[in-house]
Amino acid sequence: MLWRQTPEKLEGRKGRRKKGRKERGEKRERNEQEQSPEVNPSRELRASSLGRTTAPSAPSAGSDSEPAEWLRCCRRSPGSGAGPCRWRRHTAQQGHQLWVLVMAVVYQALHRRVSSLVCRLHSTYVRKMRYLNQLKEDDSLCRQAQASGAFYLFHNLSPFLQKVGKKYLVPQLSAAEMKQILEKLPEAEQWLEKSVLIGCSDEHRPHFALDLGALDKSAIESELQGSFTDLRKALFVVDGKDSPLLASAQSLLQWHDSHQYCSKTGQPTQKNPAGSKRVCHASGVTYYPQMSPVVITLVSDGSRCLLARQPSFPQGMFTALSGFCDMGENVEETVRREVAEEVGLEVESLRYSASQHWPFPSSCLMIACHALVGAQRTEISMDTLELEEARWFGLEEIVEGLKREPRSSKQDDGSFLPWFPPKQAIAHQLIREWVQQQSAQTA
Repeated sequence: MLWRQTPEKLEGRKGRRKKGRKERGEKRERNEQEQSPEVNPSRELRASSLGRTTAPSAPSAGSDSEPAEWLRCCRRSPGSGAGPCRWRRHTAQQGHQLWVLVMAVVYQALHRRVSSLVCRLHSTYVRKMRYLNQLKEDDSLCRQAQASGAFYLFHNLSPFLQKVGKKYLVPQLSAAEMKQILEKLPEAEQWLEKSVLIGCSDEHRPHFALDLGALDKSAIESELQGSFTDLRKALFVVDGKDSPLLASAQSLLQWHDSHQYCSKTGQPTQKNPAGSKRVCHASGVTYYPQMSPVVITLVSDGSRCLLARQPSFPQGMFTALSGFCDMGENVEETVRREVAEEVGLEVESLRYSASQHWPFPSSCLMIACHALVGAQRTEISMDTLELEEARWFGLEEIVEGLKREPRSSKQDDGSFLPWFPPKQAIAHQLIREWVQQQSAQTA
């Protein structure tokens, strides 16, 4: 006889199975809660505010064993606030924190960029240089600036100075004062256009230089109560801040005077109002002012320095060796060649010191260096075509020579004690640096 299951028996069996599964699930959940208690919500909130979270991190892709905490989280029911839902909230928090971090980095970079731009815009030097560049490029703006500019006068390349007590001043004339001087001449405004731009003040007042060589020198001197002085003397009697201005002005005026015609066509060239270039309209060639590189070198054997003089120098004056750079040479090659040519010594090492613009003989860039020769090879073989005398000087003799003035160097027998270039010359700086180095070594 076949055993039959009634609907009542089937329903009872299903109920017992369901009840058993529920009891086993509750037991398993109690065991998990005992091993890993629920996180305090207030504590989780505090940790999240500090940029942390107590939720477990996701396992890395491709790992062989997943963390037990992550598995427990995933096994929890959706209604308990854990598992995948809790992990999605944790991922959202991490994404928000990453977004905040990226925005902070972008803000800092933008802030640095804006701050740098503001500093450049408020920099006196940057604004002044850009204003000068505008005057060089914009002819109409430069002509307008001449009406409010200051003018330095020259007569055949000699600057105009005024002596006040024991000091020599470089007067700055306004455009109105210039017109008073030039009103006696026809086409006075064209004379102002012959001026060249040489700089400007921090207040953006442009400075111009004008050579009045075609006018009567004595008439201008008597009217302005001053005198036109040779530039070689003027550079050493005026204030230190005026010397570079006079040197650059004279060099620029001399360049324009010697470049009035095109070297290609022979046609006249025309300068722009600022004097920063000359143009030959026949050939389309544009000429720009240039400087010639010259090295000036103080040679030393470790305990002495070598100075020389040329026949054209003032009596008693000694200075460092100097010479023009040949085509294709670098500074190091020029230094070694000049020392070998002039005094017959071979340079072992050299170092750069500084540079200076020098208007003689025709707008040079002086590149100052210290050179060292071997102590066993110090015998001088002088080139008599260029030098009158060259010799070694010890530290004490150099110190005394720096204190000596040209007028006090003449002795009773008619000879002259050695003296050195004044402080405005870069040769003086080289000698001073050598004295400081020797004094530090002996101290």
